[in-house]
Amino acid sequence: MESKADHLADQELVRSVLAGDPRAIDALVERLSCIPRVLTLLNQRVGSTLSPEDLGDLTQDTLAVLWPRMENYTGQASLETWFYGFCFNSFMNAVRKKRPMQSVDALLEKPAALPTRLSGLLEYEHVHRSLKLLDERQTRVIRLKYFDELTFEEIGVRLGISPNTVKTYYYRGMRRLEVLLRSSASEVEA
Repeated sequence: MESKADHLADQELVRSVLAGDPRAIDALVERLSCIPRVLTLLNQRVGSTLSPEDLGDLTQDTLAVLWPRMENYTGQASLETWFYGFCFNSFMNAVRKKRPMQSVDALLEKPAALPTRLSGLLEYEHVHRSLKLLDERQTRVIRLKYFDELTFEEIGVRLGISPNTVKTYYYRGMRRLEVLLRSSASEVEA
């Protein structure tokens, strides 16, 4: 389980990198080595749509997008979790380009045509999109609970609110998320 201290260390690493500390830059480069592995795994999940050469190019493209945004890292998740968002978006854009006749958006409209692996990946993305539709406090609590694996008490300390308030945001957010996901599933089936 990741702790708040892990993310503070990540924030300090990013600050040192931005200040030009060579040791911090080396440490960050080591952490960035997860990007080609993440892209490879995403590719495997959808049936190896991209070639090894495509994945190499995509790794470079992802790094080119991520690097200028390092100053935007807030420490709400580990660096690797933050990197994953860039990997996922870059990968999905590459898949869209690779399949121009059948875009990912078109696949979303016809889930029966989805390969099982791509379906799971898109469902994961759908959950993240639905989370963005919740109240900001609910979204933050749910993310801290599931992605950072914090307890209600730890979340309360981090957000400066009582554990009971955290639970209220969490359970209301989960009910709303369930409604959003069921509603989307009904639309897709219709």
